[in-house]
Amino acid sequence: MLGDDADNMKKLSDRWETYYKRYFRFMEPLAEVVGASHLVLGKMSIDNYSYVKDLNGNLQLIEDNYDKARAEEKILAIADAFGERDIPLLYVSMPPRFDAEDFPLAQALDFYGQHEDQMLDSLSDAGLYTLDTGQALKDAGQRHLYPFKTDIHIETEGEVEAARLIAEKLSTIGVEVINQDIIFDRNNYTVETYDFGGNLIRSSGIFYIGGLDDFELWFPDFETGLTVDNPSGKEKLTKHGPFEQSVMNQMDPDTTTASYTLYWVVNYLQYGSPYFTIDNNLNEDGCRLLFFIDSYAFRTVSYLSLGAGYITVIDPRQTGSGKYLKDAMENGEYDAVIIAAGGKEFYEKINLS
Repeated sequence: MLGDDADNMKKLSDRWETYYKRYFRFMEPLAEVVGASHLVLGKMSIDNYSYVKDLNGNLQLIEDNYDKARAEEKILAIADAFGERDIPLLYVSMPPRFDAEDFPLAQALDFYGQHEDQMLDSLSDAGLYTLDTGQALKDAGQRHLYPFKTDIHIETEGEVEAARLIAEKLSTIGVEVINQDIIFDRNNYTVETYDFGGNLIRSSGIFYIGGLDDFELWFPDFETGLTVDNPSGKEKLTKHGPFEQSVMNQMDPDTTTASYTLYWVVNYLQYGSPYFTIDNNLNEDGCRLLFFIDSYAFRTVSYLSLGAGYITVIDPRQTGSGKYLKDAMENGEYDAVIIAAGGKEFYEKINLS
């Protein structure tokens, strides 16, 4: 049963469900016919190269004209502002969904996240702390464990692993995330799994992609107590309680009509808000973090919050995020700033002037 404080997120999930019912479910037979014809023709690209199937069978999103120079300039300006107050900045490349060798067209097209390698190199050369989670997973033999076939995000376990890598990196610069052996161990969670058709299905159908994905919800089996405060929305929202009642949004898993219509990514934190905070009431003296994210790191921040003390989240895709950033740059008290927002919106929508 949803509590009153989850009404906003329920409305958002309802909009996603309405979208899929309207534009996907009723077109499913046609989409499957189109997808079958693509398979027969051996077609790798969808919607005029908007999406391309890689050699592992995953759909990948094309991202053209990413301006690495503008992104670097913006990140360095933010790093300088916090550096004046001795607050370190860590740039994180979230786990990519591809390697260049995964594509027959890798040299001809730019795929979502493909700019990350160059960003890591240039920012490291500029003296910033950086973390390449993709390379870390590759070194551990885990590189291809976590991508969804049908969605641009990665599986929950992959985002938890990214949180673990971030916590490890923070410890090397003197910022401690507590209880890592508990928080990042799957065995300490009750895991529920639901069918998931993600945001890359479009008109190609499930058959073309090879079936639905599994989306995992991880519920802690250990004590948790957090407060999520979102003052940036149309209605002020504050949630208190254990992880599943505060950080998670208690989306209703009863999907009797179409099991893949719920967009489970929005079951974590305040999707669509420019600014919100997470207080860990069981670790009030823990590390204080400012975290820039897009939808690719919502679960990462969620599980990292279990070992931090306080996290401010800024989503640069959302209108109004810039004013919260300016206030944080001038007045925010943090042990570290983390940037894990990789889309164009980061440099297009954040205005520092």
